[in-house]
Amino acid sequence: MTEAEKLQKDAKRAGVNLVVMGVLHFFFAFFASLGYAIYLDYWKPFLVATLTAIVSIVAAAIVGGVLGAVIGVSGGTEELVGVIGLVVGFLFGLIAPLVSFLMFRSRVLALRDRVASA
Repeated sequence: MTEAEKLQKDAKRAGVNLVVMGVLHFFFAFFASLGYAIYLDYWKPFLVATLTAIVSIVAAAIVGGVLGAVIGVSGGTEELVGVIGLVVGFLFGLIAPLVSFLMFRSRVLALRDRVASA
């Protein structure tokens, strides 16, 4: 691949709309990350986000369980324990898409700088 072909390919990839990328990551995290990994030919964010999601599931279960036990012991209702579990799960569920989006965003901005300086 010549330098001109590489620059043309980078220019195409640098044109990714970051707002659309963010919205897709928020609503369709796994598929958005997979799609951008294929399109940008950059797999590191997808792999890191997948590992982060696995760790987040385990951490959410532990934190939710501990908080549920503390609330249950202190006389809280089952509904409150359920709501706390949902909130903890939702918050931990935001970590992996955010990691993926920020890593892809960094890559796109670097490509834009590279294209602009060429």
